Amino acid sequence: MENGRRAEGPSALETRRGCTYFSRLKGRRRYVGLFGEGEQWQEAAFLQAVRTVNCDERLLPGRQLRGLVQRALPLNSSFQVTRRVCSAVERGVAAVIGPQSPAAAAHVQSLCDALELPHLGTTWDYRPGREDYSINLHPDTRTLSKAYVALIRRWHWSEFSVLYEDAAGLARLQEVLRTSTPAEFSISIYQLPLHSDDFRPLLQRIKKTGTTKLVVDCRLSMIRPLLQQAQELGMMNQYFSYLLTSLTEAALMFDAVLVLARALRQLGSALRVRPLSCDREKGWQQGTSLVNYLRLVRHTGLSGPIQFDRSGRRTNFTLSISELSEGGLTPVGHWTPAGGVRYSIGDRMTEIERSLRNKTLVVITTVNEPYVMLVNESDPSLTGNARFEGFCIDLVNAIAELRHFRVRFVECGGYGGIDPVTGEASGMVKELMEQLFSFLAPLSLEVWLYMAAAYLGVSVLLFVVARFSPYEWDVPHPCRDQQDVLENQFSLANSLWFTIGSLMQQGSEIAPKALSTRMIAGLWWFFTLIMISSYTANLAAFLTVERMVSPIESAEDLSKQTEIKYGALVSGSTKNFFRDSKIAAYQRMWAFMKSARPSVFINKSSEGVERVKRSNGLYAYLMESPQLEYVLERNCELQQVGGLLDTKSYGIALPPGASNV
Repeated sequence: MENGRRAEGPSALETRRGCTYFSRLKGRRRYVGLFGEGEQWQEAAFLQAVRTVNCDERLLPGRQLRGLVQRALPLNSSFQVTRRVCSAVERGVAAVIGPQSPAAAAHVQSLCDALELPHLGTTWDYRPGREDYSINLHPDTRTLSKAYVALIRRWHWSEFSVLYEDAAGLARLQEVLRTSTPAEFSISIYQLPLHSDDFRPLLQRIKKTGTTKLVVDCRLSMIRPLLQQAQELGMMNQYFSYLLTSLTEAALMFDAVLVLARALRQLGSALRVRPLSCDREKGWQQGTSLVNYLRLVRHTGLSGPIQFDRSGRRTNFTLSISELSEGGLTPVGHWTPAGGVRYSIGDRMTEIERSLRNKTLVVITTVNEPYVMLVNESDPSLTGNARFEGFCIDLVNAIAELRHFRVRFVECGGYGGIDPVTGEASGMVKELMEQLFSFLAPLSLEVWLYMAAAYLGVSVLLFVVARFSPYEWDVPHPCRDQQDVLENQFSLANSLWFTIGSLMQQGSEIAPKALSTRMIAGLWWFFTLIMISSYTANLAAFLTVERMVSPIESAEDLSKQTEIKYGALVSGSTKNFFRDSKIAAYQRMWAFMKSARPSVFINKSSEGVERVKRSNGLYAYLMESPQLEYVLERNCELQQVGGLLDTKSYGIALPPGASNV
């Protein structure tokens, strides 16, 4: 650690791997770093931190750090760990850092506590209590788990899977498992294979369950192959989300050395390091002072702000939230114990705008003046978006132009809502919630049934014929000498997959080899060509749905009389407002409207306006104020009765789970 040192009286010129400076040498401060097998990155960070301290005179003026490295520590043998630590402290050290194994670290903590020697940990600690002479750079596990719970709730994950490497990983996620309830989260737990780097069988099993949200707790070295294999299985697209809980332990090791250097600087020249013996009960007298200074350190390192509580835990820390984008991992926010999850709105909006660019969104609407109107209903030359005008049309077009995406307007029958008894949706609300099934409209039920029967029949026929054909049987492993085992690629599942892939015009990795199977495949491809062409030609004509509502406007004095009838749109928020109201006057109005014969509810606002005109003052129509103002401007014989009953905001509805919100 001190190459190139040349003494010349009381001062010295020191050169260490690229750093040269004059310093007045007053002593060296040794400390030991413990590293097990496979911890080369932590050891490299340890040595780099020593060089950083010794190259920057401001960190430890007039002194040097000398790191004693104990490599290949037998972490499973407490006797060997004790022997190696004792041999190091006999040379005189100011502190012990490491190792990474939680069990070995706990043993070293107890040993340092007996010697009154400060111990700096960089791994998670599963124990509720801590030794007096120990601090931990790793964020407190229970606080860290609360951060994971906060993220899961912020992302509205109602169902997800937990993938853990060992029992330690499951313990780190205890708050996630303990805090959740079946009503809030549905959690499936899987353990990663211990002695294999092939994660595909487990990932395939998870994919079959339909789970698209995964929490992964494992070593950093396992994340890359895990995600690569997930990509091979099609689990790295916009429908899958991963929460990776692994922390960069090398950064924690680097920060541990700098925290020690700052504590040594605060303690000053009064520190006297002396050899210690594990065979004697007497400890290091100045160890208490050093560990107290360590707990007082406030520093911003590679792992973020560093601050310890009285017991040496790092409970006040900041987690950076990064998401995978086209340019790689991009910081999008952070989490703190006091402030919780905070997203950077600008970065989030940029990502949403990028996802919308050059896409075409279907906008479902209903004709309701002045928001949406038909330009000229009798003009057959107007098609597509040219048929519509109005405030909502202009608003959506302006947003689309600003955010560089396209829209296609589709008229439906009404706004709709949720039935309080059956819980079923209607109108545009039903379309948004169940738009998955709109693709069935272009073909009749009988045609769909015939297609399903043809699909199953062709799949079974392909499976049977492939079994009889010798050309479909191959050696599964051509490089092996054993040739007595043959495999047929057209299993029943693969046959079903091949035919559905052809029907969806996506193809598959399976290809027939025999003449008989190729003829079946060719006939099926011709059949799907005809069906898909017919389906595509009829699809646009069937993209219509039901219609929706308008909010409220009323006069309370109507509830005190029965001569003038009053009503609202048959399906909408105005009707729902009176139906669900707890105010006595509005409950009377709802009872009157529900029992009136003939019905006072109408299907379109224009019908309500015409009914008011024909009723000679014996019918009042309840409607929203902007629409009412529009009608009054164009019908001087009408007037508004009363003021506003309720205030609601307008919004743009999107399908559940839409990614562009």
